[in-house]
Amino acid sequence: RSVVDKQVVNVVSRGFGVIALRDEVDTAVFLVHQNDPVPVSVEERFYTVADDQDTIKVRVFEQGGAEESPRPEDNTILVEGEITDLPPGYPRGTEITMRMSMGGDGILTVTAHHVARLEPLKLVVETGQAMNAAEVAAERDAVNLLKRNL
Repeated sequence: RSVVDKQVVNVVSRGFGVIALRDEVDTAVFLVHQNDPVPVSVEERFYTVADDQDTIKVRVFEQGGAEESPRPEDNTILVEGEITDLPPGYPRGTEITMRMSMGGDGILTVTAHHVARLEPLKLVVETGQAMNAAEVAAERDAVNLLKRNL
């Protein structure tokens, strides 16, 4: 595409996700992918792995290399939290709703909700992985300057 057709879009520079047990193996599950436009908000469902599970550990990671990798050790843990003291009586496979969102400020907000809790677990981390409003404006000005000089 020519410069005249280009637009400046603020995107996530690295992917983000949570570590989840898949086929009995810890796996990095990406919810937000590199180059997703911001703001971005994604919801995915996960499930408990045992009857009467009393704790759910949430580990949020950032993509560690140029490509997405399902291996937790290839990514960087940013923040961790737990939903604790869940009452007994919930079977294996009880739904956990995970939401991940990021605005143009690069702040990543993750919520994890289990039906036994009124309030979800909320984790917030400043990633620095999105352009702020001034940076977006500067990029737009540069593109506009190029368009005028064509």
